[in-house]
Amino acid sequence: MAFTYRRLLTYFFRGLLFVVPIALTVYVIVLTLQFLDGILPIPIPGIGILIILASVTFLGFLASIFITKPLFEMFEKAFFRIPLINILYTSIKDLLS
Repeated sequence: MAFTYRRLLTYFFRGLLFVVPIALTVYVIVLTLQFLDGILPIPIPGIGILIILASVTFLGFLASIFITKPLFEMFEKAFFRIPLINILYTSIKDLLS
């Protein structure tokens, strides 16, 4: 009988090793989604997450227009000042255009 109890206990712990990581992962995901949805107090579930995702995407768009484009233009002006690189850069740019 002791052999059967050991076997049952072994199966139980193997089951725990299988179930606990899955359950904790689901629990952490649910808590994270609830936290993100609770940042904006809107009574419709899920809308807070969508608003946050849209806002972050829009800020990334604005950053690419107002930050990245001026930096690119600054580097381009620097390339135009260097004599040999100027010829190479404009040739490649015209070829790709």
